[in-house]
Amino acid sequence: MAKILIVDDTVITHRLLDLMLSQDQHISFSAHNGLEAKALLSETNFDMVITDVNMPYMDGLALLDWVREQSKFQNLPVIVLTASGHEQVKEAAVRKGATGFLNQPFSSWELKKMVSECLQTAQA
Repeated sequence: MAKILIVDDTVITHRLLDLMLSQDQHISFSAHNGLEAKALLSETNFDMVITDVNMPYMDGLALLDWVREQSKFQNLPVIVLTASGHEQVKEAAVRKGATGFLNQPFSSWELKKMVSECLQTAQA
C-alpha cells in the first residue's frame, strides 16, 4: 500500500486513477496543478507522484523539475501522463527525471504495472 499524489486538472482523471489504484490498496491524494502539488508535497510524505503534463499555473514538467531540485525527493518515483503522444514530451520527461511515462489512454493493467515497477525500483 502506497500513498500516491495524483496531479491533474481533470476531476474525471482523479476519479479514474483513484479507482484503479485503490484496487491495489493504494491511497490517493489529489492536486489540480503543480502549485497545489508543491504545497501537498511540502506537508505530507508520499510514496509516488503521478502527474499530467498539461495543467494551468504549473505544468507537470515544471513540477518534475521542482521535485528533482529538492534533495528530499531525489528518489521519489514520478510517473508522467500525457495525451499528446509526442515523443518529445516523453524524452523531456525522462531527461528531467521521470521514473515512468504513460500515454493516455492507458489500461488499468498498464498503470498498475508501472506503479508496481516504480515503487519496487524506489525501494531497491
